[in-house]
Amino acid sequence: MSESVEDDHWPGEPDEQAVVMTIVARYADAATFRQLHTVAKSAANETELRRYYTALMNVRDPALAASAVTIALSGEIPPQADSLRLWLVLALSDAHQRLAWDTFVGHLDALLAPHQPYGPLYVAQYGPGMFWSSVPLEQIEAWVKANVPTEMKSDIARGMETARFKISEKSALVEATDHYLASSTRPPTAALSSGAMVR
Repeated sequence: MSESVEDDHWPGEPDEQAVVMTIVARYADAATFRQLHTVAKSAANETELRRYYTALMNVRDPALAASAVTIALSGEIPPQADSLRLWLVLALSDAHQRLAWDTFVGHLDALLAPHQPYGPLYVAQYGPGMFWSSVPLEQIEAWVKANVPTEMKSDIARGMETARFKISEKSALVEATDHYLASSTRPPTAALSSGAMVR
């Protein structure tokens, strides 16, 4: 990274900052992550705070992702931006589902506090939809039911429906990809023969 990254503010327009910082964070090593963290701590307002810290959550390295969680839960996030913590954990789920799930479950009260009285709704609808690919649906559903009021059955059902749809969608994409790869690797003579038979 260039020395300008270590300045008080990331260069470029706001939209460019978000894109570039996310890409840099995704492939960051420890030194680059530290530099990005320094930039994040220099945020001059809540908009920059959200942009910079969200970028940090895109890191792919597992050890750095653990550091990102610590940062998201730390006192670096000022009280007036407490609501950001939940979204940082959810952003982490893109690349580190299990880590994000464990953090979500382990710090649920603190993460939801700034969002009350809508916290249970977030659990019912976002929980299944965010963590479907790393946590068994039965486990998610049981946990959600244990952490929201019983009268929210319809909200839980919608959240689980979203999770099941995503699983079905992923299965269809994998099947289509496998079919494409299998057909594209056939010997030319086999492809020609197959084409002749179709005609």
